[in-house]
Amino acid sequence: MMEHKRRLASLIFLGSMVMTFVCVFAIKGKLSKLLTLIFVFAQFLSYIWYCLSYIPWGREICGGCIKRIFGVDLGLVANEVSQNATAVSNSADSV
Repeated sequence: MMEHKRRLASLIFLGSMVMTFVCVFAIKGKLSKLLTLIFVFAQFLSYIWYCLSYIPWGREICGGCIKRIFGVDLGLVANEVSQNATAVSNSADSV
C-alpha cells in the first residue's frame, strides 16, 4: 500500500475515507450531504487509480483515455506531485 507508485492514491483514499466519516457523524445539515458525496467520489476515483497500478500499463492506458477525452494529463500531474514529495522527504532526511 505504501509502495512508491501507489502511495499518493493510498493517502487520498484513506484521507477521503476519514473525511467521509467526519462529514457523516460530526457535521450536520445540507453541507454534510454535499461533502459526503464529494469524499465518496474521491474515494472511488482514488481506489480505481490504485487498482489500475496493478494492471500492466493500466494507469498509462487510463491516463491516455482521460487525456484524449478531457485534455488533462494525469501522468504529468502525478509525476510532479511524486517528485515534490520525494524532494521534501529527501530534504527532511538530510536535516
